[in-house]
Amino acid sequence: MRLGYLYILSNISFKFLKIGMTDRTPEQRAKELFTTSIPTEFKVEYAVQVAHCAYAEKLIHQRLMHYRANENREFFTIDLQTAIKQLDKAAKEINLLFERDKIVPPKKDGESKKPNGNKTVYKNNIHTEHAYEKTKQNKSQLQLLKVDTDVMASVYFKKKAKSEHQKDAIWNSVLIRIRKKIEKNFIDNDKNLSKTNAKSRANIWVKSNYPKRPD
Repeated sequence: MRLGYLYILSNISFKFLKIGMTDRTPEQRAKELFTTSIPTEFKVEYAVQVAHCAYAEKLIHQRLMHYRANENREFFTIDLQTAIKQLDKAAKEINLLFERDKIVPPKKDGESKKPNGNKTVYKNNIHTEHAYEKTKQNKSQLQLLKVDTDVMASVYFKKKAKSEHQKDAIWNSVLIRIRKKIEKNFIDNDKNLSKTNAKSRANIWVKSNYPKRPD
């Protein structure tokens, strides 16, 4: 996990905003970009700290794909206030994902009260601990995969299909790619899981996360 920043840079020589990430300071990144091929310095317009800068950048670039000047460059034709709102939203989602896991850890040695007020002692169990850590790891991995699959899903918009038939065909092909990626994740994390069960779980995951075709 790489702690870092999402940033917005401007330059009077360009009409675009540069939106990206860095694991250093935004000011350092702005200085790095001021090379001999750039006539004027970059100015840091806004920056927000994120728990995982690489995934935060993937998310914000996917969200702003319609504003992107070139898919191989980090320049966007978007107004500053809209860009700031999108950066704050992406940062909040990534920070919640990495800093607040809702899985409740197993009980440690010691006493804890039951709902009726009686006390009970929970034995520390290495297998329970291992299962908890594995479940937590798998959950985080799937959440990270959701960022990747959102990027994959954005391929649908790039195709610019005109007819409903074309839209359905492109979206179905995107879902097949996503389903295979998720199915592989389930198999890699559970060697005892059959391919049929992995496929079934992947289908459920895809239907839950992508219930309908975007328009």
